[in-house]
Amino acid sequence: MSKLDDNNILGELWVRTPTGKILPANVSLSSIYIKYSAIQSPIYTDLKNNAIKRFDCFYNVVFIETENGFIFDKISYDKNELNPADNDNRFISTTNGNKSPDYWLDEVNKKIYVVYNNLKQLGGNIAKINVTIHQFDITKNTYASKLSYTLKLTFCNNYYLEQSNISEFLEPPKISYNLDTRCFDVSFILRGINKEFGLINTILKKKDVLDIDSINCLIPYSKLQSITVNVDFNKSLETDFYS
Repeated sequence: MSKLDDNNILGELWVRTPTGKILPANVSLSSIYIKYSAIQSPIYTDLKNNAIKRFDCFYNVVFIETENGFIFDKISYDKNELNPADNDNRFISTTNGNKSPDYWLDEVNKKIYVVYNNLKQLGGNIAKINVTIHQFDITKNTYASKLSYTLKLTFCNNYYLEQSNISEFLEPPKISYNLDTRCFDVSFILRGINKEFGLINTILKKKDVLDIDSINCLIPYSKLQSITVNVDFNKSLETDFYS
């Protein structure tokens, strides 16, 4: 166990209100919390108990992650109070994967790109990993799927044994954007049976749609026989942020 884990201390999140007051999050953001109580989302208990793993803010959009999932929700200002912009359910469950999403802010076009992965299969000589990319439009207050693909890695031997907790082998993804090469870079670690390091990298480019340009793997613990990609859906982006 990491020494950092030994020193973890639970804290409390405080937020400044439009009037300048600094209050606990469950008070200042109570309208948003109550919204998720109304739609009976499992994240409500986490919010109420301040069991928050990550908190971020983009303009007037708030991101909150707990053990059970995460939300991107737009805030409106009404009579000096913070309220949700609508009653849409923005909760994404992480109980069956999709742990710890990564996100990148396109400040020019006010869009947030979100990526998360899920290990669907790991056994024998096959690993299947699903990667999903969403786009939150800050101006339109919409959250839409943009690209979902499944990577099937076939190894030359039965390297992976059947595992009881396959999620230990796949780490959350990281997404970055390069203005020079005009592409997204999605990378994540897939460990070997003895937790050896392995890296999988996908380059995404946009022509008429967002699509896979190349896949690169560094898997020193075993030889890859083949890589198969299945794209589940592929939607046009609503703005050309590459201009």
